Amino acid sequence: MEEAGRKFNGDPRIELVDVGTFGTWGEGHTGNGSDIVYPSEVIKKHIDLHVKNFPDKFVILNDDHINHRWSRGREENLELIDYAAALGLGLDDDSVCVRYYAENCCYSSLRTPWLFGYFYPNAPVVLEFEHYQSVAPEIFKNGYPFLEAMQQAHTTFAGFHGYPRPWLKREPWFTEYGANRLGYWLFLEGADLPPLMSGVNNRIRLHIANRGFAAPYRKYHLKLRLTGGSGYCEELPLPDVDCRRWKPGEITVESAAIRPHVAPGTYVLELGLFEGARPIELAIKENEKTEDGYYRIGEIEIRE
Repeated sequence: MEEAGRKFNGDPRIELVDVGTFGTWGEGHTGNGSDIVYPSEVIKKHIDLHVKNFPDKFVILNDDHINHRWSRGREENLELIDYAAALGLGLDDDSVCVRYYAENCCYSSLRTPWLFGYFYPNAPVVLEFEHYQSVAPEIFKNGYPFLEAMQQAHTTFAGFHGYPRPWLKREPWFTEYGANRLGYWLFLEGADLPPLMSGVNNRIRLHIANRGFAAPYRKYHLKLRLTGGSGYCEELPLPDVDCRRWKPGEITVESAAIRPHVAPGTYVLELGLFEGARPIELAIKENEKTEDGYYRIGEIEIRE
């Protein structure tokens, strides 16, 4: 684990690390294996190994680290949940639309939908669908239970057992709908843009709606830019705006201070969200987007 952390903790291609060192198929249970139910101290050791060696990655617990252990007693399991949540772990469920859970649990087939409430505020939730080719129509139900599971669990990443081409051939519109809503889906609902004074602090308000299932879990950088004639532009960073506050199903009003240093006149105001130099896509019309990832949101007057 130390060597894995040394090699991969700083790798930008890796977003998540599962606590995959325990259980059958690394899924946190011992079904189809020894069926031994280990005490919570064993699970904590596996959690600690991952948190210690991947301090810069999101570490994801499997729901079966918890759900395979209820026979040990509710108190011990709840203590383990609190332990993992306090360390900022996310949660994974590999059993969406498995027949047993579809027939014996809630409509979404999630065994313990309440469990995700401990984890999604701090880190991503991952859902994995049953073996796609073997799911009967009365279980799949055109994908609605899977979609319900994504929404209930505030899911950022979702996948399935199987090959992508058969799935995409049969489920193109479900895929498009789900992919838009997984994680965050950010809309600029409105902007209060009074005339601004050059050389002094001004305040504008941005109304940002998140219509996705989860919040952003990394602090991207929101920036404004003034552009005018002859190619003039001035960048106005907004360091106090934290996109991690933009919760799913809510409209967040950001009151942002800006201090332009431009000559009086009318300028185009542009807005962009960035991870370093990489633009984050916003749900704004494509024809309003600049080549470098900003979006034109209107004209604004600058006064002396």
